Amino acid sequence: MKTLRIVSALACAAALLAGCAQNAASPSSSSGSSFASNQSSSFTASSATSLNEDILASRYIDISTLPMLDLDVEESVQFDDRTLVLEDSIDNELEYLVYQTYYYKTSADFTARQDLLGDNESLQVSNRSEEKNFKSGKYMTSITLHALNTLTYEDLEHTAAYVKEDLLKQIDQSALTEYAIVQVDLDWTYSQAQLEAGPQLGEGRYLRYFLLGKTEKIPEFRWYELYWDDFLEEA
Repeated sequence: MKTLRIVSALACAAALLAGCAQNAASPSSSSGSSFASNQSSSFTASSATSLNEDILASRYIDISTLPMLDLDVEESVQFDDRTLVLEDSIDNELEYLVYQTYYYKTSADFTARQDLLGDNESLQVSNRSEEKNFKSGKYMTSITLHALNTLTYEDLEHTAAYVKEDLLKQIDQSALTEYAIVQVDLDWTYSQAQLEAGPQLGEGRYLRYFLLGKTEKIPEFRWYELYWDDFLEEA
């Protein structure tokens, strides 16, 4: 299953390739200047790549500095015909934020869930859409969180190039001063109305990756993007 951002990432990559091809085809006034131009372009591209990696690395939070939480969270909570089950501990505020997104989804408190979101319009629209669907009887009847894991920056070495490009885009667009990724291993089931409507994804077990970040305007962590199963490449 591809990440939610794969299309935009590939489109950006295609645009960059087109731009590189156009620059390569531009005539030079002499062989000497052509060589100098190529060397300059190579240096610029190398510097940009290094700078991008520096941004990804320098803004990723040191998860060892996150205080451990002492939370009294019930293993199972019930709201009418909807159940949320937690099979793992919640070790820090990032994992608790992700847990809350599912808690409010299950309890149908979409206003509280909206407060957990950053300025990503697609996530905000999705949350409003889920609220509308819930009122029509289309929702998840059970969600089980098998594991919550806060990734280290070293884990990002196993992400594809287009994922890194999208992370950089999110950092730039939302002006994130700090960010981190929380991995969730979960499964779910649907209400009858949702099954009859034909959900985008079937019932089953999946991996999800939450991009959480801070900004100068919002110093608390918020949810800025959601990635799917192939966020990390297979070893």
